[in-house]
Amino acid sequence: MKKSITRYSFSAFVLAAACYSPLSWATQSTDFPTKTVNITVPYGAGGAADLLTRAVADQLSKYWEQSVIVENRPGAVGAIGIGHVIKMKPDGYNLVTTPVSDLAVNPHLYKSRPFSIDDDLTPVTQMGAVPNLLVVSSQLGVNDVNELVELAKTSDKKISYSSPGLGSQAHIAAEIFREKHELDLQHVPYNSVSNALVDVIGGHVDLMFVQLPTVQSYLEDESLNVLGVAARERSPLLPDLNTIQEITGEDYGDAISWSALMAPKDTPIEIRLQIAEAVAHVMESTELKQRLNNMGIEAIASTPEALQEAINRDSQYYKDIISTLKIELK
Repeated sequence: MKKSITRYSFSAFVLAAACYSPLSWATQSTDFPTKTVNITVPYGAGGAADLLTRAVADQLSKYWEQSVIVENRPGAVGAIGIGHVIKMKPDGYNLVTTPVSDLAVNPHLYKSRPFSIDDDLTPVTQMGAVPNLLVVSSQLGVNDVNELVELAKTSDKKISYSSPGLGSQAHIAAEIFREKHELDLQHVPYNSVSNALVDVIGGHVDLMFVQLPTVQSYLEDESLNVLGVAARERSPLLPDLNTIQEITGEDYGDAISWSALMAPKDTPIEIRLQIAEAVAHVMESTELKQRLNNMGIEAIASTPEALQEAINRDSQYYKDIISTLKIELK
């Protein structure tokens, strides 16, 4: 499988956008935005998607010289916030930050979603990527992925892993790991990532896959051992940390959580290109890059076309995995 994230420098982005659209930047309308732009985050305040959106919105406000307001509308695994935006006028002034879980995972998990990603939303740009790490409780006494696999195969005690819930990216990543090594692991689902991590730190659960922003403050904590990045390539945020694929030689895919800006269906391509260009521009800001890096988030940007390709690619990837693992939620 090809990499699931498309990264662009600003110059490469402009070239790609020019190839995608018959319009050049110079001939596009320059009167957007002329009023406040609203971005909905379909999850609670303080999470990776929320922190990313607020950091980017702050820079877009300066670049556009217009207010960019971020509003949290959590609930129903993202459905409330997304459902709010798809009803808005498709003019570019109402956008939604949508994690890859909503774009490519949840459509295959939940059979009764009140909307369709393909039918009700249209792509604007990717906006940030977060690596997942494999971490274990220091009480487990392992410091290497191969040691973990050996322990799970030989221990009289069943090794357990936590996640923030059934069908979460952490759950799927752990199941891929379990199946790849033919392990018998016990899944302990929680109702939040923080609770799932706390019990790994406390030694009540043995391991978990967790996003970097959540675990960043614990990287030097003696109660937690970080075994590797759950991706095919090392993260530029942690260039010295091996991937678990490097250590074991097995291909687990890319457990990378990326977020995107989406707009209501029928939002004109000219407006979406202008928003994408603006995001690519602010992502080049050293200040913003550093701010995001400090949060454990990699700054990225893309054209609408590249974002649609990423959605299609990851959607097929997770569809196959979810079918193989026989995971289905109502």
